[in-house]
This record gives sequence, structure tokens and C-alpha cells, in this order.
Amino acid sequence: MRITRTSFAAISFFVFAVTITSCSSGGPKPEGKDFLSESTKYGSSGSGRGSAFVSPDARKKTYKKVGVMPFRAPIELAGASISDMFTTELLKTYKYKLIERSQIEQVLEEQALGLKGVTDSALALKVGKMLGVDGVIVGTVPEYGLRAVGEYELPAVGINVRLIDGETGSIVWSITDSAIAGKPISLSVFANRMVESMIYRLTREWVLAGDTMAIHLPTPEVISHRGEIRKAVIEVMGVSPNTFKSYRLSRSRTKRGPYKEISTKENRRFGQVELFEDEGLLDAETYYYKVEGVSSLGLTSLPVGPLQITTTGPPARVEGLKAEGNLARMVKIRWDPLNDPAVKAYNIFRSENKDGGYKKIKVITNKNEIHYLDKGKSGGFFNSGASLGDHVTYYYKIQAVNVVDVVGQKSKVASATTKAVPVAVTGVKASMYEVKQVSLSWKLNPEGDIEKYVIMRGDNAEEVDNKIESVSGAASSYVDTGLKDGRNYYYKIRAVDKDKLEGKFSKVVGSTTKAVPVKPTGLEADLQGGGILITWQANPEPDIAKYHILLKGFFGYGKVGETESTSYIYSGELKPGSSLTFKVMAIDETGLKSEESDLVEVAIAK
Repeated sequence: MRITRTSFAAISFFVFAVTITSCSSGGPKPEGKDFLSESTKYGSSGSGRGSAFVSPDARKKTYKKVGVMPFRAPIELAGASISDMFTTELLKTYKYKLIERSQIEQVLEEQALGLKGVTDSALALKVGKMLGVDGVIVGTVPEYGLRAVGEYELPAVGINVRLIDGETGSIVWSITDSAIAGKPISLSVFANRMVESMIYRLTREWVLAGDTMAIHLPTPEVISHRGEIRKAVIEVMGVSPNTFKSYRLSRSRTKRGPYKEISTKENRRFGQVELFEDEGLLDAETYYYKVEGVSSLGLTSLPVGPLQITTTGPPARVEGLKAEGNLARMVKIRWDPLNDPAVKAYNIFRSENKDGGYKKIKVITNKNEIHYLDKGKSGGFFNSGASLGDHVTYYYKIQAVNVVDVVGQKSKVASATTKAVPVAVTGVKASMYEVKQVSLSWKLNPEGDIEKYVIMRGDNAEEVDNKIESVSGAASSYVDTGLKDGRNYYYKIRAVDKDKLEGKFSKVVGSTTKAVPVKPTGLEADLQGGGILITWQANPEPDIAKYHILLKGFFGYGKVGETESTSYIYSGELKPGSSLTFKVMAIDETGLKSEESDLVEVAIAK
């Protein structure tokens, strides 16, 4: 049978679409629901089903490149499908480099094996040598179909897999499993869960046998390694915990080994530097280290190393450290240089606690440089935290680093306090009952470098968050205009200095703009002689300047007169049989106009 890429691509569809009935008469017995729950989480151990074996010699050889043959099964496509499932799950362990399917197809075609699979060790050796692999994985699927169990037809699957050494033909490992589903489930889904369970069980056997090398796991990223005073320091950049659960450090006194595991560090999170410190070493001695990553399955990466580290004595203590404060979110430090040709750099440490908690914030790589401006956040690797705070005291230490990365004793502490933000603005006052405006005033801040005052306004005292203006640092007043009549407004002010430090807000003050007069009431009108007498009640406001009398016309109401009293005689034309409608409006001394009064209508007799 000629195998093509198309035929292999059709395998998955075939398995899902066709029910394959087992040709085996014996095999697995019905199993309870435990298998379904266990296999879902890669676990069928403890069920007493199947077996797994890993050769004691497996850990002595690294199988870098492996080929997975189509498994032999009563139905060829079933074997190829299970082989694909096994390949997929095996890839997730990162243990082997699996060769491309196209290469296998070509060799199988040349050997006229088709999809029947390779199970014979001698034939596997032959195919392996043609493929240039270190090992060949072969397998059989004695059963793949449905079985009648009670009232159901349940999936039944049996799988046998082994890895054959491509050089000696010996079995490196083998695993078998067979089961019947505990409840109705898709045959392909059940088979895939069984394969997941087998890989999980096989992985545990690898770990127990010491065959943990997974060549496709990435190697750990060692970002630095150095000798210090009687200790070796190795820093590893953390990756995703989905890749490595931990890192393992081994040490030897010779480059060739043997290496002995001395420490394990949990891989906490991506970007977190994991620090190994091997202490209690001899001075000026050379040690060799290897670092391995360990996956959650217990498999290990190829080691990084050997890393050669030589311990050495420390440089002298740095003297003359001074810190300059009262700067906006920064501190300037300086120190006396060391007259030591072995010194190549200085480490700067900072803390907010004089007695501890110092963190490295900067490495000065120019040994002739004797000052540093600490601005907090700057985007560098070490100095990547937040900016320095306002009016915060910071404590500094510095240490020298020599050419073999041995560090000296930290210096004495120097401290400085950053500039404080402006104090809260005081003496804020707001005028009351002004017409469409509020006049604000305040005391100038005591700081000598105030650049501006920021004025905020709100409609209620709890939400004064609308910035309306910034005024000069020399100003102590502001008039907020264009406001609505009879409305409450609330204000707060803060100072901003020339370093852009924003001060605390003042207390909130409130004001109310002058309200318009109420509309006149009690409007009456009567014919009197040759005119109409219009009267109304006086408005309650004490500053009413006049009243406008309005007559309804074709285009609405228009002013026909005004008076300071509460009555008015209309002497305009009175047409018999017509009617006239009047309103009155009050105007106060500031020109604010009331709402128009209710209307009054007068009928003119014919």
C-alpha cells in the first residue's frame, strides 16, 4: 500500500467517523469509572492494569533523535492513529526530538511496509539506521473497538509500546495498557485518554529510573555567575513555571566531574531572578557548576555548564559616601574612589530602612566614576522599580567589585531626604451671592518656588474633581465667571512647584451664586376709565429695582411699560370686543430678571 501525505491526513477523520470493531477475542475486562476520571488527569496508576519497564541502562545514553513507527493493528488506520496520538503526547514531554513523518513515510514506502507498522526488533534496527535515529518506537494495538457490556457498547482499547535502541536493538523501555470504558464515550476520546495515561505513567518510570534527560526542554538562562568571598553566586533568569518547576545546581572540584547535586530552587515566575549561593568555599579556589531545569513531570533539561567560578578575597571598603537631599524625587550620591587596579565596578544599594532591606539599584561599571543620581525608575535591569517618593528618607550603601566579581564589604550608610511636595493651600475663601460668578482668594504658599495654583470645582462637596483653571504662583485670587444663577459651587486649590511636584489640596469651600427674583404673584387687571389698571403683590426680595409689564402680541409677549411700584395703568388702544393678556416680570438691582408671572386677561366690551 502506497502511503501519501493525504492518506495520513485522512487518518484522524477516519477514526472519528467510522466505528472500528475489535478483531480480538480476548483482552481487557470492564473497568469502573475511575479510569475515566484518572485518565483525564494523566493518571491510571494503581488500577493494576498494564505494566511499564525502563531499563537501568536508559539513563546512561541520551536518545536525542527518535522515530515513531505506525503501530501494528488489526486495522491499519487504527494503528497509525494511535501512533499519532502517542507521538503527540510524547512531544509534550520534550524528551526526544521526533523526526518528521515524511521521512518515515519514505523509508516505509521503500521497505513496502505501508501502514502495517514495524514490530520486529531486527526490522526496527534496519529502519532506524536508514532514518539515522538513536532509537525507534514501535507498538501494537491488539484491540481497538466496541464491546457489549450490559446494555451498552463500550470502547475497548489495548496498546503495547516500546523503544528499541537503534544501535544495540535492546529494549530501552516498554509500556502496555488495556481497558474498557466505564460508561459510553467516543472511542477516539477514550483511546486518547488512555495514551495520555500511558505517557504519564511512563514519565514517572523514567524519573524513578533516573532517565530524566529531556533534550527539547530549553536550557536555563544563567545571567551571571561569579566568585565572591568564600562563596559562588549563580543567577538564573526565571521562565514560565509551565516550562520549569525548579532549577537544580550541581558542583564538582574538577571540570569532568563527578558532579553532586547541592541545591534546588523553585522557579517562581517569569522574569524573577533565582539566586544560588554556594557558601563555605575555600578562598582563591576554583569550582565547577552545572545548572539544570526540572519540569513539572520531573524531567530535566540539558545542563548549562560547566561554569567555572574562582573565589577570591574582597576589595577594600568604600569610604566617603555622601548623599544630597531636598531634590525632587531624586538623590545625588558621591564617594571616594578606591585606589585598587582590581576594582572594576561599584554596586549601589538603597533602602527605606537604615537597618536592613537594602536592594541593588545600580552597577557603576566605570570605576573612575564617583557619583550617581538616583531617580528611582529608569528602565534599567536593576533600577526598574517605582520612582522615588516625596519627602522620603533613603539610605544608601556602596561596595566595590573586583575583576573576578568578588565584592567588598558594604560602606557605611549615607542618607538623604527627597524634596517635600508643597503644603496644602490655606486661607481659601469664596464670595457669596455674586451674580453669575464666585470670587476666590487664598494665602500664598510658604515655599519659594511655587509655579502655579490649580483650581478645582465641583457641584457637591464630595466630588470636587473638575479642573477649571491654573493661575500664576504669584496670584492669590481668581474669579470664576459664567456660572448659573442660584447654584451651589464647591472649590479646592493646590500648589504646584517648579519641579512639577503637586501639593496637597486645600479644604473644600462652598459658595452660592445670586438667585434670580421669584416671579411676581397676585396679578389682577381691571378696566378703569380709558385704560386698564394692572396690580400685583410686591416681590419679597429687598433689591427689586423695577417691574416690566408685558403684553401678548402676534409674536409673543412684548414690553409695553415698566414701573417701580406694584401697579401700572395701560393706556394703549382698546378695541371693543377684543381681549388683552398681560404678564409682569421683576428685575433686581443687578439686572437679574425673574420668571414671567402668570397671565391675566381683560375683555373689552363691544
